[in-house]
Amino acid sequence: GSRDLAKPTYAEYMNREVIKPHRLVIYNMMNQHTGKLEPEDRLRLVEIRGYLNFWDTRAVLDRIKLYLMEYNHFSDNGDCSSTIRMNETIKPDLGRIRNKYLNNPEIINTLSFLETNIAFCLSEVGSPESSLGLINGVLDRVYPGEIYGPESFANSATVINNNIIHLLEGGQAERAGNLIERYQDFFERDDLEPENIIRFCRNQANWCFSRGKWEEAVGHLSRCLELSADDERKKADLKNNLLFAYFNWGVSSMKRKDWDGAISRFSKALNYSSDSQSREKTLKNLSIASFNSGLEKGEEFIAEYGESCTGCGWYTENAATFYSNRAASLSKEGRWEEGIAALLRAEEIAGTENPELVNRISGKISNLYLDWGNDFFGRSEWDAAADRFEKSFEYAGTDQQKKSSAGNLSLAVFRSAAGRGDFKRGEEFITNHPEFIRYSGYRKNVIWFYSRWTNRLLKQERWQEAISKLEERLKVIDKNNRSDIGKTRGYIRDTYINWSFEYLDNKNWELSLEKLSEAMEWTDSEEDKEEMAGYIFNTYHKWALFHVSREEKLRALEIYRKCGELYPQLMDKCLIEEKRIKRGL
Repeated sequence: GSRDLAKPTYAEYMNREVIKPHRLVIYNMMNQHTGKLEPEDRLRLVEIRGYLNFWDTRAVLDRIKLYLMEYNHFSDNGDCSSTIRMNETIKPDLGRIRNKYLNNPEIINTLSFLETNIAFCLSEVGSPESSLGLINGVLDRVYPGEIYGPESFANSATVINNNIIHLLEGGQAERAGNLIERYQDFFERDDLEPENIIRFCRNQANWCFSRGKWEEAVGHLSRCLELSADDERKKADLKNNLLFAYFNWGVSSMKRKDWDGAISRFSKALNYSSDSQSREKTLKNLSIASFNSGLEKGEEFIAEYGESCTGCGWYTENAATFYSNRAASLSKEGRWEEGIAALLRAEEIAGTENPELVNRISGKISNLYLDWGNDFFGRSEWDAAADRFEKSFEYAGTDQQKKSSAGNLSLAVFRSAAGRGDFKRGEEFITNHPEFIRYSGYRKNVIWFYSRWTNRLLKQERWQEAISKLEERLKVIDKNNRSDIGKTRGYIRDTYINWSFEYLDNKNWELSLEKLSEAMEWTDSEEDKEEMAGYIFNTYHKWALFHVSREEKLRALEIYRKCGELYPQLMDKCLIEEKRIKRGL
């Protein structure tokens, strides 16, 4: 009573246990007398009791729980190295306990929980093999439904995930992949907390990222997103990862020219883009895939996203290129009008903010009209060709394009005019386009046109008009082109000669000589001048003989004298003829 002890009963007496003295000492290490000791000393008595009383389940459990308390102390202070030293010290005894109590769920689960905590520290200091060795042992013997079962599985999941993360961050993707494969089934357990499964799935996704396995990464991240339904912060982070995975999956598809696949992936990525920068980057790649996929997909993109992309340089460039490529494809099929419409749509999209792009598109429109005109030209449809060439010139941006368009336009107009005999129309074109004279191709066409017109006039013996057209032709020829100038002057000279023959046949001597005199002005070489002098003398001679035949010999003498006076080079011939007439007198 003085010690405040309860009075023993007879029943307790009958239930007494007879033990050896040293076991009584061991038993008393855990009674009320030890409560007055310092905590460390009291707990060490618990450890000694569990060591000495190895056959006592309660003593062994208390010892293991003591180590759990010590682990918690080290953990609270972030002292993993002390935990590892503790493990090295007690590891042999823990093995003995494990072997002795393998069929005792409470002891095995408590011990397993301790080992998972030690494994965590080993993983933290970079000892993956040691930490996972402990985890593998735990997973082989833990009892799921008993005390510490769920905690052991949760800790095991944490350690496995930590080791995978360390390997991935250390660039050891292959080893990380082996761990993921090894523990795949473990993370399918229904009793694991979603947080642990989410971490494992994210590790799977990160490993897929390192290997470019974007489709698998999307699958893992999607599962994470389902399990994170109530955590908005995690969901936001996972959506960024899904954006990254879908985006890179789309890029991979584009490299294989799988445009439809790329469109699908970039469209998915858009669903997860939370900022304007990532959205614009995704739209840019989506536009490339859509525009390469064909007309339908390209126009779908423009219809859905074009307005929101207005002002983005890449959109303007990509959309314009899309329509330009479409126009090129249509032109190959001879679908000129549709091709032009596509380029005009590109021009509309380009607007006025990018002059360089607008000029490029204008150049393509010019080229397409030029090709369209050539198509008509090849079928001798001159007017239709001229209409297209005129449009080509309107859109021409470079001097070379203008040169080609002006040349083809003028030739089509001239061919049409010559074919119809409507040469006035061709002349009006020349009058209306004085600026074309700087293009060499145009000069050639004008020369051809005046030549055709001259030929028509010569056939009609419209000498003066023919000569005026040859003179116009002469104005067009480059001053340095001595050959064409000489030929044209020769044509004019020959036309005057032929014109003189017409008067000669009608014995209109003076007019014939007048035309020959004009022809003489168009001679350049001495040889030509000598030839012209022969024509002139023959005409004077025929004129004089005409009067001789009519007994008008004095008149004939006057004609020879006039010839000699006007043409001194013919004086000798004229004097001979004069002497012949005088002898007759």
